[in-house]
Amino acid sequence: MTRGTVNLPHITNHSARKATSKKRKAGLMKAAYVLSTLSGINKCGIIFSPCYPEPYVWPSELDAHRVIARFKNMSVLEHNRRMVN
Repeated sequence: MTRGTVNLPHITNHSARKATSKKRKAGLMKAAYVLSTLSGINKCGIIFSPCYPEPYVWPSELDAHRVIARFKNMSVLEHNRRMVN
């Protein structure tokens, strides 16, 4: 059994859109935290939203910079291997 596609219409009400964005952000960050805890792998999340002036960075900006720098310093072969797996 496969899941069907979910239709997500644009939310026109600004306050409802902001509330929905806040809830989805919390859910994404919780999922990232659980995945990081269970797998023991360093992860980071960056969320850009028109509702907020600054992007949200998880777990912190310093940790995100470390994860991104580590990924950029890998060879192309290592990039491809890690992206596929």
